Amino acid sequence: MTTFILIVIIVTLPLIGLVIGVHRGLRQGRPWSRISPADYGLVYQQVSIPTRRNRQLVGWWLPAPTTSQTLVVLHGWGSNAERMLPLAVPLRRSGYQLLLVDARNHGQSDTDTFATLATFTEDLASAIAWVQGRPRRQDNHIIPVGHSFGASAALLLAARRRDLAGVIALAPFAHPAQVIRPYLRQRHVPTFLLPLVLGYIQRVTGHRFEDVAPINHVADIACPVLLLHGEADEVVPLAEIVPLVERFPPGRAHLRAVPHAGHQVGSLLESELPAVLNFLNRL
Repeated sequence: MTTFILIVIIVTLPLIGLVIGVHRGLRQGRPWSRISPADYGLVYQQVSIPTRRNRQLVGWWLPAPTTSQTLVVLHGWGSNAERMLPLAVPLRRSGYQLLLVDARNHGQSDTDTFATLATFTEDLASAIAWVQGRPRRQDNHIIPVGHSFGASAALLLAARRRDLAGVIALAPFAHPAQVIRPYLRQRHVPTFLLPLVLGYIQRVTGHRFEDVAPINHVADIACPVLLLHGEADEVVPLAEIVPLVERFPPGRAHLRAVPHAGHQVGSLLESELPAVLNFLNRL
């Protein structure tokens, strides 16, 4: 009996640890280090934005009264609005109006049960609703700008609505499993357990990957899309994004492969700001 109990403990403890790790990973966000647009000499207002489940998002509103375009900027997994400042600063200085927002469980926003692609998409929709509900409605052309998880959320949201002027997606992924599998391998989850863990994540979050995978929805996008993807991206290799681009309606999406760039925002934008501005000027 003692031997049997010992075997049960040896088998179950790693599984319990794995479950705890999954739950922690689905909640974990990057803490805010108190850098703001003011550190770059930009005027901004910190705003509170209601989202699902009675939670509040914290956003940075960077107004530009003379433009009709508003860029709603959403970071990636484990990141926050601060990490999007390398993108936001040059765009604001180019005359565009921006709203940067922290998703739930990230930055300064409220915590919630889990952070998933579905909740990122909900939070992006809430941020856009906040812009659309402002008393001064000069900002009638809204362009979501996302990175990684935020980019995939922008694509998913654009497939569901017809009131967006365009989308800028930096290093998106075609399917959630593309980024979750490498993440689990880095944490030494055995390969034979990956299907079990992926199934468990879908069960506890209440969202099937197939239902939220951008590759299954981009054919419904009606607005122009600019995708920037690093040729040296190790998180989402460029080859994995090509099938996603092929699912768009003809001429709807333009992919720019950025030489030597990885997955980070700064490396993607360093040489591509003229392409981004040209895309925005044509909307």
